Amino acid sequence: MGAIGEVRKPNGAVLKRAEFPPEEALGGRMVVALRPAVHGALLEAVGAESIVLEREATGFAAAGDRVELQFANGERVEGDVLIGADGAYSAIRRALHPDEPPPRSSGIIAVRGAVHGAQRHLGDLAGVIYLGRGIESTFARASATGIYWYLSLAQSLVPEGLRDAAALVAHMATQFDATFRAITSTTEERRLDELVDRDPIPFWGLGRVTLLGDAAHPLLPHTGQGAAQAIVDAVTLGRLLAGDAAIESALRSYEQQRRARTTALLRQGRRTAALMSLTNPIGCAIRDGLVRIAPMTSLVKILATINRRAGTDVRRG
Repeated sequence: MGAIGEVRKPNGAVLKRAEFPPEEALGGRMVVALRPAVHGALLEAVGAESIVLEREATGFAAAGDRVELQFANGERVEGDVLIGADGAYSAIRRALHPDEPPPRSSGIIAVRGAVHGAQRHLGDLAGVIYLGRGIESTFARASATGIYWYLSLAQSLVPEGLRDAAALVAHMATQFDATFRAITSTTEERRLDELVDRDPIPFWGLGRVTLLGDAAHPLLPHTGQGAAQAIVDAVTLGRLLAGDAAIESALRSYEQQRRARTTALLRQGRRTAALMSLTNPIGCAIRDGLVRIAPMTSLVKILATINRRAGTDVRRG
């Protein structure tokens, strides 16, 4: 038997218990990895000496075959290529699109956490999804000892001024079952974010400048693809820039390959977030009823579509 997951109401009532589909039905393997493991692997690959911390990028200047990156402290650094991977509030994106409005609120508050040594609380389950009025929460095994979890809330459910991750989880925990309370109460690594949204932009770069990850296509976490798509961006870009490739041509090719797929995921994330953050009781009842009766083949199709979109560029590269 394969991995088993459950969809529950916050009070623990099970809406669906089902076996996850095999890898071949998903179009490839799906992996949950904790960020420290991913960051550690990347740091080991490039070497700590390649990383400079405590710098805030403010813009750039391009001349000929060189790009100058400008920092808030007045420092300037030159290079052959500038890749703005500076998040949803990207200064490089702002320099490329000065008339674009700033990120707007999605109306969703999210707390994300990771904990080790709490697997016993999941029992035989690989993961649990909770669905409530304006509430979505997911717990997933992410390593031999680790669990990754998040709690997504409609902003209207969050008390005014409450922006501390631990306090918000404690405030909501009374609505949840023992599994939720046990795992979240032993979690020390948490972060709270007011999720933002941005519309797709007509181009990612000019000359020897481009964008990557959330700077180019900030995805709501409801796709489960934010960090994954940044990695796919990086792999695609690295392969196109390998060897003696013409830099500007490689950057435009990278953008052409990635823009359509990430735009599709961005829009899918909005639809999923809207469904998962429903507060209307009738809408929630219909959603929960559909979860109960929907065959696993429907879930397989959704997961396979996301997985194929996520991995196409890596396989093509």
